[in-house]
Amino acid sequence: MLVASVADIGRTGSISIDEFMAVERIMRMPDAHFRLAFRMCDKLGKGTITVDDFMAVISVTQAFKEVRFDKNCSWMKLHFGKNLQRRMRPDEFPQFIASVPREHVRQAFQALIKDSDDGSIDAIAYTQHFSRN
Repeated sequence: MLVASVADIGRTGSISIDEFMAVERIMRMPDAHFRLAFRMCDKLGKGTITVDDFMAVISVTQAFKEVRFDKNCSWMKLHFGKNLQRRMRPDEFPQFIASVPREHVRQAFQALIKDSDDGSIDAIAYTQHFSRN
């Protein structure tokens, strides 16, 4: 359903041949995966996305179901403003989305070491946690 919503450019609930061909053209572009990912977040077609638009999309992925992503972290505030009210433009999205996995791993690691006395986890716990994600 999420991918189909990208092709439904007119937001009519169905995909016309023109809309299908437009998405096909996008998919042939060098940065197609960024453009499609942005469109998945921009469900209303406003040309910008909010932090909530982004969170709605990533919250349905398996990795983000297993390890919660803190949208109130300083990294998200860097991209969406200190109050998380800033709207992100398509030209800003590639750099942002490329760094999401790194931030997600950082947050997961922080969650694992929160009860640690020395700020570390043993190799077995690390391997068990990160091999399934």
